[in-house]
Amino acid sequence: MKKIALILLLSVLGGCDGTFGEKGYIWCNNRFIKPDARPFSTKTGTVAQQGYMYALASALTLQADNREGNAHKFYPPKYLEVIDKPDRKHSGFEAATFLRHPLTPGGREEIIIAFAGSNDAADWVGTNLLSSITQYSQAMNYTLKMLDDPRVYDLRMKGAKVVVTGISLGGGLAVHVVKSRLTGPFIDEAWAFNPSPKIYANSDPNDKIWLVASDGEFLSGLRKERWSFLIAGWGNIGAKEKRTVDNFNLIESNGIYAHYRWGIARQMLFAADYMEYKDVPATEPPRPSEPLKILNKSEFKSCEGRYKEARFKQPDMDDVASNADSPPLTSK
Repeated sequence: MKKIALILLLSVLGGCDGTFGEKGYIWCNNRFIKPDARPFSTKTGTVAQQGYMYALASALTLQADNREGNAHKFYPPKYLEVIDKPDRKHSGFEAATFLRHPLTPGGREEIIIAFAGSNDAADWVGTNLLSSITQYSQAMNYTLKMLDDPRVYDLRMKGAKVVVTGISLGGGLAVHVVKSRLTGPFIDEAWAFNPSPKIYANSDPNDKIWLVASDGEFLSGLRKERWSFLIAGWGNIGAKEKRTVDNFNLIESNGIYAHYRWGIARQMLFAADYMEYKDVPATEPPRPSEPLKILNKSEFKSCEGRYKEARFKQPDMDDVASNADSPPLTSK
């Protein structure tokens, strides 16, 4: 009954804009962590630098054109190009494929296949409660389709990196795909954010998997092995310790709120930006990083009042529009 109540609660919350209780600098777009604050470990910051774009792609794939989406809106930078976004399936399955262009000449192209997480009754009831495996099959089929898509295949033959990613259920789908013998060999990395433990795959460690989570988000407990006999499809995510960071704590909240897409994405962007400026001498002018440019273009309803004011000197953001002015990616 508790599980059913939680699912119903999350379904109800899906009808509001999700801003209740949001307050603080993190909802605005200025740097707010003082350089000497050291709010997290070097490992946490480094993982944020490596993975913020995958968190953004995952959040964008979940971003809907509704009250919640409009209150927590990200925009993709120009170098993150959406090349495929099929219509939502009746099962609730949604995905998008991005082409991440390198910022420097000669850099490596990336193909990012992002799976949407749980955002409606079809996801919560069909996949999470009734244990339908339809979305897992659809994730496999979609990945195979995109790997053979001429736009992707040609880039793969030239050495492009292939990444699968997702938040919540989407993270579970990404793990399912990378652990498959059919698709795993063609995937370089899988980034699972606040992932569901329902992976319908083996529990073996996997060097390709990264597990990133907000501190205390409600699925963190269910990822423990003691729940394996109660949850159909349960499996160990398989990320090794050096590729696991589950302590992003820039947002103080309960476990349910900590699970939301915009929280983990925003924390990773701020953490990645912090790593760019924390050791820069105070005598040098501050410069915008790529994560900060993305944050600067985001629109969050809860940025208000005194939190709009910068705590310290900020970079000149006049050139932001050249790198982050694409329209928002939304699902309906």
